[in-house]
Amino acid sequence: DILESQFAVDAKAVSDALDGVLKEIPESKLNLFLIRNITKGQVQVVLSRSIKVKDVLMRAENWNKAVRENTPKLTLDLPSGKDSKKNIISAIQGASPITPYPDQVVRLLSRQWTRDGSSPIGTDGKPQKASHEVIGLSFGDVIDFMLRAEGKWEPTARRIINLLIQRITPLLIGVFGAKHCYGPRHLQGLPEPISDYPRDSRQTALQAVAIMGIILDALELRKEKYMKDAAFQVGQVLSLADTLHKDYCIVERKGQMPNSLIGTSLMRRALDSPAGALSDLAERMMEYVRWAKVAGISQDWFKDDSGRNKTIAVNEARKKLRQYQSLADSLASCDLPIECNDVMKAQLLLGFMASQPDDDENKE
Repeated sequence: DILESQFAVDAKAVSDALDGVLKEIPESKLNLFLIRNITKGQVQVVLSRSIKVKDVLMRAENWNKAVRENTPKLTLDLPSGKDSKKNIISAIQGASPITPYPDQVVRLLSRQWTRDGSSPIGTDGKPQKASHEVIGLSFGDVIDFMLRAEGKWEPTARRIINLLIQRITPLLIGVFGAKHCYGPRHLQGLPEPISDYPRDSRQTALQAVAIMGIILDALELRKEKYMKDAAFQVGQVLSLADTLHKDYCIVERKGQMPNSLIGTSLMRRALDSPAGALSDLAERMMEYVRWAKVAGISQDWFKDDSGRNKTIAVNEARKKLRQYQSLADSLASCDLPIECNDVMKAQLLLGFMASQPDDDENKE
């Protein structure tokens, strides 16, 4: 974290200096070299580019702008360290997608996440590995994409989204599925599933979301459009299904929940076949939909915290049921794809991870 913070400070200083150069010499160029140690005393130039300063600054701004403006509303809490007085882990509440540096994109795509991407504590008391190193893209590839090198950037963009889907999907489904579960175990004084995901894993997830926004922007798929597409809305339906399932468990099962909520359990199926996943969902959700339609609040519930939590769950279920049925009915009349390409998979994942629509948005 200290090194990244210092790099950010240094990068800003360089950027400010380039701004000054651009004002004095508008057509100035930046010679970019990347040198790597091969053996002791022997180095190799692995990247050499001569780029106009104005192009570098413009592309860097577009890179940041795509994250700010082309990702849906989406947050994760990031643990930030131990509180020395209370000896508890504090957190950055509601962190948004994190804009990655090009070298961070390289590192992110050089790891394959397994299982659900979590790092649970093993029998030896140490966190288990949830990812391993693989061959990814070169720094030059990412720079060519960032700077829109003619003839190179679009194939590289599609390669990035392909690797992202292949390698980061287990983490994304796992961490946001765990976020959807939050509530019952915490209220019972038990560890929440999200606690299996350390800061680095959550930070990687937020960077992956940012990369999706950058790629979709480069491919001219703007948030205002793709959030209305069927793939994104399938992800939203599965997220809403998770909430209804969780609320049902709070009220009817005394907070006891399965290892995976219904929407999360169907995400991999949805990435293969959105139409098939929605068909399965409609059948499996019948019990929870029927419950949400008739769920009532008992006056006896107000006597303790458990009852108040049930009241909150019933009220939330009623609201989410309206949103769920509206989206599900809309998708039922769509010609849903039997298979997904990588871009559609990214949209579906974004829908699953994004904040759920509120009633006002649903009426528009």
